[in-house]
Amino acid sequence: MDRQTALALSTGVLVALWTFVSLQYIPDLSPWVGIAALGCFFAAGGKTQGFQKTVFATISGMLYVWVMMQLLPRFGGSTLLYALLMGVIAVVIMIMSKVPALSFIPGALVGAAVTVGNGAGADLGHMLYTGVSLVIGAALGFAAETTAASLATKR
Repeated sequence: MDRQTALALSTGVLVALWTFVSLQYIPDLSPWVGIAALGCFFAAGGKTQGFQKTVFATISGMLYVWVMMQLLPRFGGSTLLYALLMGVIAVVIMIMSKVPALSFIPGALVGAAVTVGNGAGADLGHMLYTGVSLVIGAALGFAAETTAASLATKR
């Protein structure tokens, strides 16, 4: 089979397995967060470098939100402050992209977004599961790519 078909099949099988295992056995893990990180892995170019870029960037975005959620109640917790702090996070992500390990801006934005969307910013335990889901998602991308390479027929 061609490489693209092999990648499609391996990704589909791994996403199905991840979704089932996380929902059935470890409901604190988020399949949706993992799938977002899987997409980041491919957007980052795949391979070992894509895995590293995805993990560092998504986790950095998650940590920026955690800092924001620690600051928010100390300063009144208004919607306006929330919006301003999210803007500050966007600025920090752009500035931190000068650091090679944090240069994958889409990953950092996705990490921040899924942390907010998953409601994990204020609760350290919940945030830990979000971080694990992000890493697993990147690992799924790496596994799908590796599996596809072994399934694809050489031409």
